[in-house]
Amino acid sequence: KQIGSKLTPELIPKKRFSLLIILLPVVVMVGVLLWIFIRFQTASNKTPIESSLPSASSVTAAAQKLETADWIQFISFAYQYKFRLPQDWVLSQEDLERSRLEITKTGVTSLLITIAQTPQASVSAYLRDLDIASQTAYEGSQSAIVEARELYTQDGEDVIVRSEHLLAADTYVMSFYAVKNGLVYMFRLRPLASNKLDDENIRLGQQIFSTFHFLS
Repeated sequence: KQIGSKLTPELIPKKRFSLLIILLPVVVMVGVLLWIFIRFQTASNKTPIESSLPSASSVTAAAQKLETADWIQFISFAYQYKFRLPQDWVLSQEDLERSRLEITKTGVTSLLITIAQTPQASVSAYLRDLDIASQTAYEGSQSAIVEARELYTQDGEDVIVRSEHLLAADTYVMSFYAVKNGLVYMFRLRPLASNKLDDENIRLGQQIFSTFHFLS
């Protein structure tokens, strides 16, 4: 007879049950250790979600670049700068030296650009002198009131954008100022249909000013 024939049918299930009792704690322990190891590896390699998200400023810059991609580019080699405007804007005034020009969206908005010499080396110093001069420029009183001001850097140069109330014309404008190599670059956005700056005017000014760059 074979050795297996000596085992009775009743004894076989009991041996299998005993084996399961012995193996079950081992399997559970291995599973727990494996789970702890996976959690530890995941936590040590996890990058905070904030670091993978672009900042608000980069999102704004990227959005503006996309929105202005099909705008017309204006380049001045004489004064070494460039910027973009919507395609429906037209040149309305220009002097012979291209140091002053006006570009408009007919009946809606005007952009006056002036390039002038300045002894000041920074835009902050230029505007300080300008504001002092404006105190007595309009019939012995202040000629303009600065409603808001923002300072940032463009191509390594300080730029100041201001919302200004021009008292003589009783109109509000959005102005861009930059100084480089003895020249001051002034952009002034003015609504033609109203004397107030609304949200659309402000957004348009921000978009136009964001496209300004020095050529060198």
